Amino acid sequence: MVSVAKVLEAYRALKHVKYKFGAKAEGRPFNQVTQLDCSGFVQAVLKYAGMLDFPAGSVLQHERVKILRWREIPYENLKFAKDDGARLFIMFIAPSDRRPGHVALVNAGRTIECASSFGVGRRRWHARPLAIRNPVVYEVPTAEAAQREEDNRH
Repeated sequence: MVSVAKVLEAYRALKHVKYKFGAKAEGRPFNQVTQLDCSGFVQAVLKYAGMLDFPAGSVLQHERVKILRWREIPYENLKFAKDDGARLFIMFIAPSDRRPGHVALVNAGRTIECASSFGVGRRRWHARPLAIRNPVVYEVPTAEAAQREEDNRH
């Protein structure tokens, strides 16, 4: 289970990072990481947040998400979670061959990603470059959402 608080902490620690295709953190402390690609960023952030065995590479990450049976949701349904900071999503952007080409996390209506156009940063989940490229979205199980469910049961 992943901690959203840790995801945001990792994001803040990696805000200085620039995009470079193929670059991975490979266990280095965040202050020594200067370049990452999108999947290397997602891998580093999820590892820091509690998902120790998440692979690098957007295709492998997509395969892992399906093996873990994370719940797929329609892209349009992200609008219902835009004000919910306890929920986290992983979004795969597919180019024309339908294999994931870009991967980003989404929390509270904004992406958390490393993109070639701006490095590590955030943008609205429904930004036009994302929406027109066949995004596939899965909900990431989080400690915060699980705690909220537990609290609601009592």
